[in-house]
Amino acid sequence: MKSFIVFLLISACIPKKSFCQTLSALDTNKYSIHLPDYWKPGNKVWQILSDKLPLVCDELKEKELCGDNCNPKYSIEFEMSEPVIFGSYPSHILTANGKESWNIKTTYGFSASLLLLNENNELLIKFLLVDFNELWTKTRRIEVQSSTPAQPIQPIKVITLNSVYLSQEKPINPGNNGYSQYRSNNMNNYSSPPTRIDMLEIVDQKIKSL
Repeated sequence: MKSFIVFLLISACIPKKSFCQTLSALDTNKYSIHLPDYWKPGNKVWQILSDKLPLVCDELKEKELCGDNCNPKYSIEFEMSEPVIFGSYPSHILTANGKESWNIKTTYGFSASLLLLNENNELLIKFLLVDFNELWTKTRRIEVQSSTPAQPIQPIKVITLNSVYLSQEKPINPGNNGYSQYRSNNMNNYSSPPTRIDMLEIVDQKIKSL
């Protein structure tokens, strides 16, 4: 029985262009590109990458781009980091009809690259698309109910020192400015980090500008 099974396995791989050979044979004249589902087949980005990458990469020159059913010598993989939030900055727009309108601007950075790998998944070249040194912003507009602080802001005591005398304590009433700062700080709670789609949209613009 074992001999019969072995015979069937060997026979299945005898034809010149069999399925077994297709999966195992390394095609040195082809390369593949793997991107997130954000870029569907037929998207302009695929054509841009297949046109531009061979111009700057000797390994891909005169190589043919192939689909999923091939075993190419080289492959291009997409890599993107998580966002790093640098800060959130609320800006008061107006107060009307008992509501306050604010813009919450979040600044962030991230990195995105295309990685050239060989048949052993060894990294050969990293094509940097977005660098951490670049600063991006996401703005969110919100409306909140206008109100006053539950607890009044306490006056601040300032003591001035110098070599001659110690001044008396002078209370500084923050007044409206203090209240604005109080509200501004609370607005940070409404900031929203960038989504993966936000970052992919930036990468999309970068590639289309190549």
